[in-house]
Amino acid sequence: LKDAVATGPKPQLTRVFVNLINNAIQAVEEQGGGTIQISLRNSSSGDGFYDIVFEDSGPGVASENVDKLFTPNFTTKSAGSGLGLAIASSLAEKNHWTLKADSTEKTTSFILNY
Repeated sequence: LKDAVATGPKPQLTRVFVNLINNAIQAVEEQGGGTIQISLRNSSSGDGFYDIVFEDSGPGVASENVDKLFTPNFTTKSAGSGLGLAIASSLAEKNHWTLKADSTEKTTSFILNY
């Protein structure tokens, strides 16, 4: 993976990263601590691209809410506007990246494919 390159407008790519990292920080802070891991892997779609995975050990998201995570003003947190993930998703779509969410009771992952 040493030859991996993220392409796209720097301000937009930065905004997506910042929003996903902030989301992870808020999730672990809300439960009093935890871990955040950001990793790069070969794309699970097998398309020759890479996935950037943002994973936290926060409280997770109920399965019925996972599909709502990118909806503007939707939040599962006690504070926040519910716009960070919606903005990240919008920017990903605009730049032809894919952003997906996966959650269990113990972890939440956001997978950015570019």
